[in-house]
Amino acid sequence: MENDPAATPAPEEMELSTVENALCEGWDRGARSCCFKCTSSSEWTCYAPGAIGWGQCTDQANAVCGRTAYGVCWSF
Repeated sequence: MENDPAATPAPEEMELSTVENALCEGWDRGARSCCFKCTSSSEWTCYAPGAIGWGQCTDQANAVCGRTAYGVCWSF
C-alpha cells in the first residue's frame, strides 16, 4: 500500500535509528513507542506503545521539549 505508514516511515523520526540502535528500532521494524531526548545529555523519554500516532512523534517531542528535540525515534 502506498499510504501504509509501515511501508513509509517518517524520515525525521528514524534519523537516530542507526546511531542509537539499542533504543531506536524504527516504525518499519514494528516499533510503536515514540521516544525522544530534549538535549544530548538528557534521558530518553518514551510514550506507551500506540499513545502517539505515526507521523506525530517529532511534533509531540518538540512540544514537550519546548524546542527542537535533540533526538526522536520509534522504539519497542
